[in-house]
Amino acid sequence: MNERHIVQTGLGALAVRMRGEGPVAVLWHSLFVDDKTWNRVEEDLARARRLVIITGPGHGASPDPGRRYNMDECAEAAADVLAALGIDEPVDWVGNAWGGHVGVVFAARWPERCRTLVTLGTPIQSHTLSYRLRLCVLLPLVRQFGPVGFVGKGVRDVLLSPTTRVQDPEAGRFVADCLRTMNRAALVNAVVSISLRRPDLTPRLSQIRCPTLFVTGSDHTDWTPEQAQAAGRLLADGATEVIPNAAYLIPLEAPDRTVQLVRDFWTQALQRRGSGNDPHDKSDGDPDGAVANHTKDFEHDLAGLSGSPAITDNLMSGTVPHDSLASPETASRSGSIPDTSSSSEMAESPGRTSGSMRRAGCSTDELSGRSQRHAYSAIENRRQHVSTNSCRPDN
Repeated sequence: MNERHIVQTGLGALAVRMRGEGPVAVLWHSLFVDDKTWNRVEEDLARARRLVIITGPGHGASPDPGRRYNMDECAEAAADVLAALGIDEPVDWVGNAWGGHVGVVFAARWPERCRTLVTLGTPIQSHTLSYRLRLCVLLPLVRQFGPVGFVGKGVRDVLLSPTTRVQDPEAGRFVADCLRTMNRAALVNAVVSISLRRPDLTPRLSQIRCPTLFVTGSDHTDWTPEQAQAAGRLLADGATEVIPNAAYLIPLEAPDRTVQLVRDFWTQALQRRGSGNDPHDKSDGDPDGAVANHTKDFEHDLAGLSGSPAITDNLMSGTVPHDSLASPETASRSGSIPDTSSSSEMAESPGRTSGSMRRAGCSTDELSGRSQRHAYSAIENRRQHVSTNSCRPDN
């Protein structure tokens, strides 16, 4: 089955491709590229699943919604797509960077709708303030000239590992073509909406019930193996994998390994549901033991999540008010998209663990009190979750 649809959602029309047969899997791509990043893996994945490949707003064949939007609205748009296609069964979610962020929100908000979750190169933490400010300096250039010259090269250098850039010129050309053909206003809107404004997703992890796999690349400087493992320990059922010589665009850079990891994960999750055995639960029936297993060295986990973003990171995550990017007069002259969101949207961004504080040698006690409260709240939710024997998916 190979179908193409244009589906009306709360974020406007989204382009959707479908192929394959069987249980449904949703695929959502990274910022700066489009659905073609799945081309190298979708044929093999379609042998095991009916793929619903969504192109995010402002990318590829999906037009920009003409206003600011957030990650929850992206998740709601995915739910709109599934409803329009008549799909009401739980889905396997596979997301690359931005697509992984949407998957985390989707799985947290509708746990009964998500059978498994795989994120590829998806940092859970937001950017540091200093990094986001540096990024804001570049946005007027992107708005005026597009992601060309040193800006475009910087984006490509972060999306692709050094090995990929040398050994896979086709991948480099693909990214360059995506950047060259993107609408500048739509790109800036996407960067502000779902990158700069994205809150720390750590508090969402305690709400995810399905088996979850965090995959990162060894050259992903904004989502290190240590950070992925720290986030994985906050999940009811989490695992992590590291792919050598890959950065952000894992399905493009390492397609064979991506297919192997995803399909093996699907198989293992199915077997565990059938047998009732959960190899991740090492508590021997003791709920408090299970909590201890997932939250050991918790302060170290918080430190791991704070991390140190790459200086040329490509806006994959973070949160700053739109007002800090440009004055209304500047935005009007540049033709940028008007901001229709209210300042209350920023309440979605609870306190963040500061990577700059961590690099300066600050202790956990010096971190944001709000961030600590959210993190410890996640652990308490996890304790209650385990004690009621609700760790495993219901389907």
